[in-house]
Amino acid sequence: MESHEPGAREASGSHARGLQSRETRKICRSGDHLRSPEMGYAAGDCVADSPQFVYTAAAEGKLAALNALRTINNREPEKIDYSVVPWVVFTTPAVAGVGVSLIDARAKGIDAEASSSPLNLLPGALVQQSTQGFVTLVRDKSDDRIVGAFVLAEE
Repeated sequence: MESHEPGAREASGSHARGLQSRETRKICRSGDHLRSPEMGYAAGDCVADSPQFVYTAAAEGKLAALNALRTINNREPEKIDYSVVPWVVFTTPAVAGVGVSLIDARAKGIDAEASSSPLNLLPGALVQQSTQGFVTLVRDKSDDRIVGAFVLAEE
């Protein structure tokens, strides 16, 4: 649990639980099940090696809560799959994506190719009169499956 307000961390009790701020590089480790030895289950900014995006925190929070309930009911917790969690950087223009890039796909041994299209060729962008930017799709050529999608555009 982190806050940008002075003293908020101390008041939250996170130090008492053995958690430290990101600045000290000692943050909770939780693994794929989001189980943390320090606090039970963890999500969001305190999770080590987790992408620091709002949609990632939301997906982790949902899964952490469900896994806590699974544990109470003696059921196996589920693992988080970050490849299906979208991310966005709120800039102008915004950058968003989900899945793997062409470079990452090839590094994982996927026979992949990428196709890009400017927004001015897409009907939805034309209707909304927001045609600056582009969309890129990454496809696994072996099974014609989309493994990544990326957008650079205004909101």
